[in-house]
Amino acid sequence: MKKLFVIAFLFLSVSGFSQSRYNRGPSLKEFGVGLGAFWPSMSYYTEQFNYDFNQGLSSQFTGTIALNTIVGVRLGVGYNRIKGTQVVTSEWNEYQSLGIMPFNAELLINYGVGSSSRKFSSGFSPNFYIGGGAGYSLLFIKYSTDTGTAQNNTGATLTYHGLAGVQIPVGPISVGLEGQYVFGEYSQAFILGNGTESLETVSIKGPKAFVTVSYPLYSVSRRSGSSYGRRRTYHSKPYHRGGLFSRLFRSKRAKRR
Repeated sequence: MKKLFVIAFLFLSVSGFSQSRYNRGPSLKEFGVGLGAFWPSMSYYTEQFNYDFNQGLSSQFTGTIALNTIVGVRLGVGYNRIKGTQVVTSEWNEYQSLGIMPFNAELLINYGVGSSSRKFSSGFSPNFYIGGGAGYSLLFIKYSTDTGTAQNNTGATLTYHGLAGVQIPVGPISVGLEGQYVFGEYSQAFILGNGTESLETVSIKGPKAFVTVSYPLYSVSRRSGSSYGRRRTYHSKPYHRGGLFSRLFRSKRAKRR
């Protein structure tokens, strides 16, 4: 899976930079925030211990660098919090909360619909994007029971994800929706009943969904006349003095032969 993502990144990078006619040089494009939900599988806990995990809250803060009018690099940090419950007896439960703080680097491919499009009015110019990324995620794990005892553990792991989204300009900001699918897992040691230690793998793969708000610092549309499009040049015809009036008030007399 990791090799597939590396190959995909190389392919997208080459295909993006090969379109030199759209290249305008790198620049800081926008800052953005996202708030949504995360549904990790947590398969080891759900299969072995019958834990019940709810969807977790997810947030992200990002900054985007436009390499050209199509390709961009987005850097970000986020935080996800997931809670689960294991019913041991009718009077005693065990609880687990997992905090995930990813530091992500993503490659984005943009497709903007300019205001000159026949499908959209001048006030509605959405920008669609797809991409993928990788992240170094810090883990904060807490176990607790009804008796009040608690145990805290920390760790880290690598995660990978694909994404797709859309942004719509609303005044000076852009509002949008974004979906991600995360691939990742972490290893955790468990002490068995006989006192031996067992190293198990816990999967955290699953979908994410965000509502995003971004503040553009750089817009290609300000320079090109349409989002992620070519520059348009308008040429006016030369004005000949008397040309208009000579046509409106031409004499109807027959010309001499």
